[in-house]
Amino acid sequence: MRLGMYIKIFQFSVVIADIFFRCELTNPFSSQDALYKAILGAVLILIGQGLNIAVFKALKPIGVYYGYEFGYNVPMVSGFPYNIGISDPQYWGVLCCVWGIYLIAGVTSYIVPLLETFWYMMSMKVLEHPRGRKFARTVLMDDLRKTQ
Repeated sequence: MRLGMYIKIFQFSVVIADIFFRCELTNPFSSQDALYKAILGAVLILIGQGLNIAVFKALKPIGVYYGYEFGYNVPMVSGFPYNIGISDPQYWGVLCCVWGIYLIAGVTSYIVPLLETFWYMMSMKVLEHPRGRKFARTVLMDDLRKTQ
């Protein structure tokens, strides 16, 4: 669980550094368009945090941090937020938060949120899908065999 915390600290450090050192910021009250973006950003953050909190309540920390991969008994969950028709609600929650932060900040560049979106989409489609897991295990086992 501590590793998950470090990953989140690193992830949001990248976002903050990108916003403050690379992007040009605009005042969210400078125009009606900027205000709409800021409002949309706030809504996305609320949705994202709502999904993340719901996932933690449903799975508990041991389930969120892949406890089943380490042999812990993590029961399957079918209630909220896993019953709203989206796969991997925690990943979607993170993406909503990242995009919300960028929209509120009024930045001029969306390279980092686009890269994060790509990374999370690949994680959802490859690492969180049974075929993707099988593929990842095959690749990892092949690499382990080569090093022995």
